[in-house]
Amino acid sequence: MASVKNLGTAIGRVSQLKAFDKNSDGSFTMAVTIAVDDNFLSKDPKNPTGPKVRNTNFIQLRHYIAAGKGKGPWANVHVGNRIAVNYRVKAQPYTDDAGVKHYPQTLEIEGGVEYLDTLEETSKLKSVKDTGSDAPADAEVDTVAARIAQLEAQGVEPDYSNQEPFGSEG
Repeated sequence: MASVKNLGTAIGRVSQLKAFDKNSDGSFTMAVTIAVDDNFLSKDPKNPTGPKVRNTNFIQLRHYIAAGKGKGPWANVHVGNRIAVNYRVKAQPYTDDAGVKHYPQTLEIEGGVEYLDTLEETSKLKSVKDTGSDAPADAEVDTVAARIAQLEAQGVEPDYSNQEPFGSEG
């Protein structure tokens, strides 16, 4: 059992699902990025006199799935789905070829995935993905793509400078 001091919860929309990597023992390692909104409003750095905005953070997580479980809970998750996951912080120290010790940390999902979208919302997102069209204008479907389109319409450039998933440590 993990220490309660080393646990967190991320609630947001799936913005990226990385391909499953099969491990030598038959298990899988899966990477997911979740777009999580801040729970507070702050000044917009591009428009300091304008209204306050709720910023979005992109949280990168890993999930290990035991051998024989297939894709586990991720078989039913699509980009844009709202989910909640519990995670723990794990350090994976290593020494590089120059003898320098590195201490990268990863967020590993503990347990499963809690689906927050209804079956109807998931079906809409899947149909949008299958048809290749933009997100529907329907106000109840609030996808990451729709939010990006909204920001672009307002002239705000999204900042993707720190979105390289896993493996960028060195």
